[in-house]
Amino acid sequence: MHVRLPMFTKSKVLVALLLACFVLLGGWLAYRTISANNHRSRLMLAQEIHKALSMMMGDLNNVKASSIQGVPADGKWYHAIGFNSRSANVINYRLNGQGNDELKRTSDLKTEIIANRLNELNFRRMPGDNLLLEVQIQAKNNLTLTSNFKIRLIE
Repeated sequence: MHVRLPMFTKSKVLVALLLACFVLLGGWLAYRTISANNHRSRLMLAQEIHKALSMMMGDLNNVKASSIQGVPADGKWYHAIGFNSRSANVINYRLNGQGNDELKRTSDLKTEIIANRLNELNFRRMPGDNLLLEVQIQAKNNLTLTSNFKIRLIE
């Protein structure tokens, strides 16, 4: 048996379907906007970590283990490092700034801000292998991104 719906009921169904489509479309657009913002934040943090890693790796590339200051070979994490390099007397790296989120490089009384939005910087050398320096960097905005690297020092 086929039941015929009155015309005003069909129009209500049509309006309800259109409203549901608009709600679904709005939800999808909101999701895409949030996803794009997270991608931009992650990219921005990755760029800050890349700037920090590039500068530190370049400086630490030809450093003698005996010139490392502030990071003894005891397996503990330290938040700053100093070392003698061939091009400058002493180079220091540490987090500083108003929010303690700027990576600062100091050499020969000149201070440069290398990267921003960093909330953690750690250095460590192990007692069994004092030539291996581990570096851990963490950047944070509304997301958190961490990078670790190891570099072999000169004996």
